[in-house]
Amino acid sequence: MKQLLCLLALFSTWIPIPSPAADAPEPSPVPLVAFRAVHPDNDRLVAEGKPCPAGYTPYIYGFRNCQGQIEQEKLFLSNTPIVTESGVREAQVDLSMPHAINITLNTQASKTMKEATSAMKVGKDRIAIVVEGRVVNAPCVMAEQDAAHLCDVLNRHAAEQKTSPSSPAA
Repeated sequence: MKQLLCLLALFSTWIPIPSPAADAPEPSPVPLVAFRAVHPDNDRLVAEGKPCPAGYTPYIYGFRNCQGQIEQEKLFLSNTPIVTESGVREAQVDLSMPHAINITLNTQASKTMKEATSAMKVGKDRIAIVVEGRVVNAPCVMAEQDAAHLCDVLNRHAAEQKTSPSSPAA
């Protein structure tokens, strides 16, 4: 037995073992933040138990529903990000809305995002925001005028809250 172990040890030193780094291509870096398209037929594919389509990766999106309960949703996200953190010019916390941030994209990323979302169905197709490999949000694509209208409604509501008299503390 001792001889066999020594033989195996000697034999393994005679066989050149190529380094994986020498033969394998350099793995592409995983973006810190990525905006990824959700497969347009995601709901149907998941409901029918279909396998993940080529060019997509399955993710689990955990979120709180309107009742505050945690839910999970399976999403097939495009392997190719629309935009990554390299396209972000600035990000700021939105003090008027809890848990929200405003992101300003650079010129190229803005063009890329516009091209990608122009091809999507408004109110149906979705973009997932993936941070450090975890889906943090997956909103539906909205038309620009819908987004502007939503901002107007929210701003009016916020202004009304500021001007309404507060009730006295009991």
